[in-house]
This record gives sequence, C-alpha cells and structure tokens, in this order.
Amino acid sequence: MLRRINNDKLGALQGVLQQLLLDVEKLETLKTLGIKFSTLSSI
Repeated sequence: MLRRINNDKLGALQGVLQQLLLDVEKLETLKTLGIKFSTLSSI
C-alpha cells in the first residue's frame, strides 16, 4: 500500500519536473529568438 502511494507521488513529481523542463526550454528558445530579433533590428 505504502509503496504504491510512493510510486504515485514519484510519478506526479516526474510529471511536474518534465513540465518545468519544457517551460524552461520554451523560455530559452524565446530568449534566443528575442536576442536574434533584436540584433537583426539593430543592424
């Protein structure tokens, strides 16, 4: 019983972590795109 609860918690944690990683990747992509855009517009 306890083991199953722990597995559920681990699964939920992994889901949250994956979501966070995806968000971070999106932010990084937006940042690089923004930097590229600003360098293009400053030329």
